[in-house]
Amino acid sequence: MLDLTGKEKRFLVFIAVTIVFLALGEQFLRSYRLGLAKELEETYALELQDTVVSKEPEVEAEPLITNEKTEENETLEVKDPVTPKVNINTATSEELQKVKGIGPVLAKRIIAYREKVGRFLSLDELREVKGIGAKTLEKLKPYLTI
Repeated sequence: MLDLTGKEKRFLVFIAVTIVFLALGEQFLRSYRLGLAKELEETYALELQDTVVSKEPEVEAEPLITNEKTEENETLEVKDPVTPKVNINTATSEELQKVKGIGPVLAKRIIAYREKVGRFLSLDELREVKGIGAKTLEKLKPYLTI
């Protein structure tokens, strides 16, 4: 069939073993990552249950428009409404698009990455999504959560 020298045969065996070890290593890392995600989810779920049990007194929300007088003239100040953060692990494409800076294409890429890899473990992981660099991530962070 093929006339290979001893060195060539050893080299092919080395390549085959390396490929097997790389595949096993990747599988191990994926399962470890999923286990870590499950552990974090359980941890946050427990913390969430603790906060639900303890009721805090309701605080009256500040009005969005305030009428404050200054020495020079009377001004009308409009405050930014508090917007809830979007969970990137559960958000739909439409919910992601409500965040300033995320359009339909970027929302689709985020969801595709989430489906491929699994749950996001940190917001910094968004840098792996094509189209999100360091500057974009910093602009998005205030509006996103895990």
